[in-house]
Amino acid sequence: MKYAKKATTDAVYELWFEFLKLADPEKCADFVKKDFGNVWETDFKTWWPDHRRLFEPEAPLAIQKIENIDEYKDYETDDDSLIIVIPLLTPKMHLQKQFEKLLRESHPAKRGRPKHDDIRQHYSFCSRPFVHGLEQTLKVYKFKQLHPEMTGMQIEEKLKLINKTGKNAGKIWKRSTKPKELERMWNIQRSTVSRYLRQADKLIENVAKGIFPLNK
Repeated sequence: MKYAKKATTDAVYELWFEFLKLADPEKCADFVKKDFGNVWETDFKTWWPDHRRLFEPEAPLAIQKIENIDEYKDYETDDDSLIIVIPLLTPKMHLQKQFEKLLRESHPAKRGRPKHDDIRQHYSFCSRPFVHGLEQTLKVYKFKQLHPEMTGMQIEEKLKLINKTGKNAGKIWKRSTKPKELERMWNIQRSTVSRYLRQADKLIENVAKGIFPLNK
């Protein structure tokens, strides 16, 4: 329950936004650019009020009861609607069977994105978002962009990605001058940063397709 409460906060969607900003616009799917807009020239606080609807599922259109001739005219030329007359004196069971038959014959029953340009895609997380891990990944990636000359070891020491003082940290992080122990520590630091960068690359690649947070 603690996760569910945190996952509904705007911060989770801000992570989606920030990773999308890191994507190359040329590599983004057209529908993503259309739905999300130009995220590369704005900030989340400005962007969010007009785009939070992207993550809110739309209720399906309900059956409409036509009350007068003017309402009939609204649907007369609508190719995506079907106008029918229901004889109310007919038994309900018989009407239900006829309606089911009519749906089978007339409803396209096609899945996928709506054909109308003004109907947006609904976006949802492809898996449970681990907020802290995503924040760390984003931080490492942005830091590397700002400091491309720094090594993985230097980045880890600067950002303190590894807990070296906790009771479960192990003896490896105790101060040592032995070459083998130092090399082992440096390898762990380098692999930690490399893992974050690989995950960031995959997150960016997939968010450009409207999928988040997928780091594989």
